[in-house]
Amino acid sequence: MDVRPEDQALDARHHEERRRRNTEFAATILLAFTSVMTSWSGYQASLWSGIQATNYNQANALRVESARESTAAGQLMGLDVALFMAWANAAGSNNDRMEQFYNKRFRPEFRLAFDGWLATEPLTNPHAPATPFDNYRPERAQRARELEDKSKELFTAGHEANHYADSYVLGTVVFAVVLFFCGILPQFSDFRLRIVLLGIGMLLLIFGLSRILVLPRAV
Repeated sequence: MDVRPEDQALDARHHEERRRRNTEFAATILLAFTSVMTSWSGYQASLWSGIQATNYNQANALRVESARESTAAGQLMGLDVALFMAWANAAGSNNDRMEQFYNKRFRPEFRLAFDGWLATEPLTNPHAPATPFDNYRPERAQRARELEDKSKELFTAGHEANHYADSYVLGTVVFAVVLFFCGILPQFSDFRLRIVLLGIGMLLLIFGLSRILVLPRAV
């Protein structure tokens, strides 16, 4: 049975219409999924940016407090050294009155180190520490070091948060390109060109997902 040319043309138009609808349906699915991922990636980037800013601000505040504690510790250490030198001069000159005078003015924190040093009999024991400052660590100096260590930890955490935020931003940009390809697809009637656009969009979507799905999630 012969097929009329007009029937062949009609079948070709129907086939072309089905292929057009199929590509547009695929583009719609890709568009919807990518839109969700774009929003989610942008949301995560915003959260990580906030975490980064918070960590950096806290790190700076702790660094300032550490510097304050370190300065105070240095001042107290200077006072301890001055009183100890005065005591040593009085003890060396056998001035008992001045020796007792300076001894009574030692700070309680330094007195513990001083008494421990005297217990080693430094005048007769060659293995005794040369001064009570060998193992002396003022509390405020230790506090300054703890604050500095905590500041470094927060700064490192802020740097990591910045990396995560940048990675999510990159994912958002990649997804935006996918949305662009999906948006221009209906403007082209050539089936092969539509398949190419869909293929590029899918590859970009997979690339974007591979970049963000391995990242931690902020809550």
